[in-house]
Amino acid sequence: MEVSALERYLDSFLQKDSFVLGAEEAFMDLLPEELLTLYEHNSQNASPELPTQPVIPVTPVTPVTPVTQRPKILFQIQNVVSTVKLGCSLDLLLIGRRAWNTEYRPEVFKALTMRIRKPPTTAQLFDSGKMVCSGAKSEKQSRVAAWRFFRIVQKLGFPVRFLDFNIQNIVASCETFPVRLEQLARHQPCSYELELFSGLHLKVSPGITVTIFSSGKMVVSGEFDCLT
Repeated sequence: MEVSALERYLDSFLQKDSFVLGAEEAFMDLLPEELLTLYEHNSQNASPELPTQPVIPVTPVTPVTPVTQRPKILFQIQNVVSTVKLGCSLDLLLIGRRAWNTEYRPEVFKALTMRIRKPPTTAQLFDSGKMVCSGAKSEKQSRVAAWRFFRIVQKLGFPVRFLDFNIQNIVASCETFPVRLEQLARHQPCSYELELFSGLHLKVSPGITVTIFSSGKMVVSGEFDCLT
């Protein structure tokens, strides 16, 4: 657009009374031919405006650092050994003849072996009146088994009493990661003889022994007072 045409348009718009007509009609009447042609061309090619959408503020996200968790090692009790004093002498030969699920070979072992199914445990009875119960999976289960063995002997006519029940030993096991026993034996005071036994014996504290295998299995055994 030339400057002279723009000046003519402004002078005509100010001098003419355009307030009677509508604003759009007055504006179109005052346009010169050059501007009118340009206005019609732009109005045809103009695209409709899209509605503006509100801008939602974006909160910056803090990157999360992955935390490496150590695998949990869960021990499972495999055997609980307890002792009970029955308070009288026992005739093991008589018990072996009259009781079920018993085994008595004095030339091999001086104690009589007795077994029950619920809970699956084994008792060894000595003629002095001492009983050793093994095979239970918990302290409560060992006490129940010892009481049932006591009742079996009591029903045979012996004046027994349930005295001094004590947990003597606990054996527990767990599964971990594979271990190189040769390298472990170089850095820890332990007992490892591959020709005799495939496991490594390690004393972690007085009264507690850990047996470690190359697969990662660990067997912990020790006195009840030390483990607790």
